[in-house]
Amino acid sequence: MGMLQPPGVYLHQVDGGMGIIPRQFGNTGAVIGNAGDGEFNRPMVFLDIASVISTFGDGPLVELGCYLLQKTSKAIVLVRTNTTQPGVAGKITTSIMPPAYVSWKTGAAVPKGDYDIIISLSGSGTVGGSPGGISYEFTLNGGDKWSLVTPLETNGEIDLLGDGSLVIVISPGTLILRRETIAASTTGPSESLADLHDASQSLRATKNNWDVAILANTIDSAKFALLDSWMQELWDAQQYKAFMANARDIGATGGETSQAWQRSLIDEYENKTTTFGALVAGHCWAISTVSRQEVRVPAIWGVAAKALGVRNPRIEDLAAIRTGPLPSDCRITDVQNNLIEHDETKYGILDAAGFLTLRTWDDYPGVWVYRPRIKCSPTSDFQWWQHRALVNNVAAVVRRKLTENVRFGVRMDRETGRILESEAANIEAGVNAAVENLVGPQQEVSAHRFVLSRTDDLAHTSPPEITGEQYITPLGFPDKFMIGISMMAQIPT
Repeated sequence: MGMLQPPGVYLHQVDGGMGIIPRQFGNTGAVIGNAGDGEFNRPMVFLDIASVISTFGDGPLVELGCYLLQKTSKAIVLVRTNTTQPGVAGKITTSIMPPAYVSWKTGAAVPKGDYDIIISLSGSGTVGGSPGGISYEFTLNGGDKWSLVTPLETNGEIDLLGDGSLVIVISPGTLILRRETIAASTTGPSESLADLHDASQSLRATKNNWDVAILANTIDSAKFALLDSWMQELWDAQQYKAFMANARDIGATGGETSQAWQRSLIDEYENKTTTFGALVAGHCWAISTVSRQEVRVPAIWGVAAKALGVRNPRIEDLAAIRTGPLPSDCRITDVQNNLIEHDETKYGILDAAGFLTLRTWDDYPGVWVYRPRIKCSPTSDFQWWQHRALVNNVAAVVRRKLTENVRFGVRMDRETGRILESEAANIEAGVNAAVENLVGPQQEVSAHRFVLSRTDDLAHTSPPEITGEQYITPLGFPDKFMIGISMMAQIPT
């Protein structure tokens, strides 16, 4: 005999047949990521930016957490992960000859983030010779923002972060006669699979209220699979949640074209699907709430801000014009309005593979969600982000209402041991009324109905259980209007 489950209500999710608003409007986010300080794997609720910084210092967790606090004005849960996967300083390429004269300083190749470094040297002279002959400027974001022009120190060191943690050295004695360049890419420290598992389990155990887990660092397909398994575990434990994560950046594996990057992502996630979360692809530019500087960040910054900001996530489509663009500081174009980041409308192939991507509109300013995809199979009912919120919220209502009937006596047919029709109808009416109270006022579904089985044998089953089904027909979300336009002498009525 298997282990008996405790008394309660158990809902199983059915795909292929086609809670309650939290204490604050919409969804509450739980950000998972690494930080400079603070306890590991201890979910904490924050209401203000200063408290986040004083608790966790710096890092992706702080940056994204503070950004979401500013953009949504809502409480947020933050979880600091361990980071046993250190940052990597990539190979240096340079026009200086020989290239071996340029290197990372020993002990000072510890990137704190993902950087696309370009250093431009000007002037002429010998490194280590008379000061002032050679100057440099650098960028950490591929050329969009440059530092001030600075004289090269006689030791040939270029401190990229200003704290001695990431330093490139040009060997003293190197002759610089013309404009030279140095380039390198880095990846910041991030959580391993084991680190992510530990953080997810801390969120499973917490009593803090949250609805959507948001990953501050980009992920790979292995972490995506872990997130999907975790969400299923939560569902089985009657915790109805969702997740949002960002796939890797273009060029993270070396120089890549946009098409090569897109194809690589599609290949990596070809057999990876979920009904619980969105996998965002792409990056954007946004203004850091911490430094007040414009920085290049995963697109999940803007997408998560919008997803947490909508008042009713069950019906508000993240791509709808009426719900507005991403926060106004988000951009994927340069100051001349030329694209510098992925826009799915321009040769994009990621949406069809289930990724949530960004776009621009000719008639509407700003950055927009292309389609609010869940990374599900093409035949799944859970195509759109709002579908997950709808099912999660209805499930919470059904569970709470049915819990009132757990271990509460009902009359049975004396011959069959089945629940009497009047008793079943009474329970159904209560659940249907509770669901209607959730989705009815704003007409959030096309139809819904809760049905309780009349054939379960309560008299001869131990412990007795009753099965049932909650049916939901969601709203339709028109994706296109295909309209003909013509001139006619007489317009038909």
